[in-house]
Amino acid sequence: MRILDPIHNYIVFSDGEASIVDSLVFQRLRNIRQLGFAEYAFPGAVHNRFLHSLGVYHLAGLFFDSLFHKYPLPENKKKLFRQTVCLAALLHDIGHGPLSHNSEKAMPLLSELNLSFIDKQNRYKQDGSDDVMPITNRQARHEHYTLKFIVESKLSTLIENLGVDPYCVAHLIDSVVPLKEKDFFVYEGINFQPLLKQIISSDIDVDRMDYLQRDSFFSGVDYGFCDHRWIVNNLHIYIEKDQAFLAIGEKALYSVENFLLSRRHISLAVYFHNKMVAMGEMLYRYFESADCSFRIPSNLEDYTHCTDLSLFNHLKKVAKNNEWARRIIENDPYEKAYELRYFYRSQKEVKNRFQKIKDCLTVRGASWIYVTSSSYVNYDIPNVCLKDADWKRSQNDKPGVQRPPVYILNESTKKATPLHKKVQAFNYPDPIQLLDRIYLSKSDCQKFVPVLSKM
Repeated sequence: MRILDPIHNYIVFSDGEASIVDSLVFQRLRNIRQLGFAEYAFPGAVHNRFLHSLGVYHLAGLFFDSLFHKYPLPENKKKLFRQTVCLAALLHDIGHGPLSHNSEKAMPLLSELNLSFIDKQNRYKQDGSDDVMPITNRQARHEHYTLKFIVESKLSTLIENLGVDPYCVAHLIDSVVPLKEKDFFVYEGINFQPLLKQIISSDIDVDRMDYLQRDSFFSGVDYGFCDHRWIVNNLHIYIEKDQAFLAIGEKALYSVENFLLSRRHISLAVYFHNKMVAMGEMLYRYFESADCSFRIPSNLEDYTHCTDLSLFNHLKKVAKNNEWARRIIENDPYEKAYELRYFYRSQKEVKNRFQKIKDCLTVRGASWIYVTSSSYVNYDIPNVCLKDADWKRSQNDKPGVQRPPVYILNESTKKATPLHKKVQAFNYPDPIQLLDRIYLSKSDCQKFVPVLSKM
C-alpha cells in the first residue's frame, strides 16, 4: 500500500502494516485533530493524528536505515529491530482522545484501565524515573490507552502477524511495559534498546521531526521547516558501557540547533496562541463543571468511538445549560486581557504580580481564567539548568525524568559530547521561557483592561 503525504511524498506499507492502518482502531485517528482547537486561530490546521502517525512511521524507517546501513547486524535481527521500531512509531499516538491533549482531563482513573503490566500493589513506574507511583487516585493519560491498545486489543494479533511481540513495541513507547524476553534488544553484548527508544522519543526524534514540519505546513507558518534531511543523513550509533545511543555528526550541529529552536518558536507562535489556549481552557472548565456529563470510557471498544465529533455533539446537547459548552459551540471564547512573557528565574516576582491582578478582578466581581504555558528547548534543560527540586515544584505533577542524552559525535576523534553541552541554544542564562495570561469575557475586557494595564 502507498499513501501520498503532503510532507513526505509517498509512504509505503507492507501488507501486514496496511492491515494495521486499515483497522478500525487506527482509522479512528482520522477523527482526532492533531492540534485540538488550533483551527480557531489557524484555519488550515485541521490535520489529524492519522496523518501524523503515518509520517512518524515513515521517518522511523529513514532513521533506522541511516543508523544501521553499515552496522554489522545479522539481516534477520536488523529486520526485526526495524519492524519493531516502525510499529512503535506508527502506533505511538493510537490512544489520543478527542481534540488530542485537550480531553485528557475527562479521562478515567488509571486504575479503571486495568493495565495488565501494573503490579499487584497498583504501582506504576514513571518511564525514565526511579519513582514508583501509586495509581489509586491518578488520572489516565493518552499514553496509557496507547499501551493498552497495543498489548490488550485486536491490534496485538495484527502485530504478531508481522512476527513482532506487541510488548516489545509498547516497551519502546514506554518502558513501564516489561519485555517478555529481557535480552530482546541485545546483540553480542550491546543493548540497542536506548537507541531504538530514542528514535521514538528524545530531543531529536521522529515524532518531533514530523509534527514540526506538519504543524508548520498546515498552520501556514515557517518555524518547523529545518534541514531535516541533513540531520537524518548524519545519524550515528554511539556505544558506551555496552549500550547504544543516538548520536549526530558535528557536521549537522547547526541543523540540530535550528531544529531545537524551531520547537520553541512554534510553541510560542502556534501551540500557545491565545485563542487556541482560551478554547482549551474553557473545555477544561466544562469538564470541571458540576453538571458535566461527558466521560471518556475506559473500555477500549467504547473508546474506539470516542472522537472529536462525539465530543462536539455532546457539547451541542448541553450548550443551553452550560456556559462553557455554549461558548465553545458558538466560538465565543474569553479574550486575552493581560499577558507576560518571562524566564523561569523571574517566576516568583511574576506570580506575585498575577496574584494581585487576580485578587483585584475577584474583588470587582470578574470571572477570569489564568493560564501558564512553559517552553524549553530540550528534555535535558530542566535537569541541566535547575535544581531537580525546583523543577519538580514548578511542574507539580510532572516528576523530574532523566532520559539518556542524544550525543554530538566528532567523526574524526570519535569523541561524543551530550547535546546540551554542544548546542549554543542551551547556553542561555535561563532557557526556560514561560507565558502567563489572564483571560476575561468580552464585556469584562472592556471594563478591566484599562485597569490592568496600569498594574
